[in-house]
Amino acid sequence: MGNTDAQTDNKVSLYAELKAAGLEMQNHESDLYVLVSETSTAILQKHPLEKKNSSRFISKADGLYYYDVPFAYEPFWDKKQKIADSVNERKSPSPKP
Repeated sequence: MGNTDAQTDNKVSLYAELKAAGLEMQNHESDLYVLVSETSTAILQKHPLEKKNSSRFISKADGLYYYDVPFAYEPFWDKKQKIADSVNERKSPSPKP
């Protein structure tokens, strides 16, 4: 996934920080969901772009508040990149002897 200004300034992505903190994350496609807590809020504060784009919602499943951070679930983008790389490899002409 390409670096945003926030990721460049912080050197560590929001996803990586949340994961390193041991916070449970969920997702839908590329949107990252994380329970609102002191820890998740503090981490999100360090990522201004993601913070600006995030919203909060109440989960119908458990009634708790979660952050919804669009495009921040990195495994989604990693999988997309692997697929693109695989397609590009198949399209590349074979080297001639």
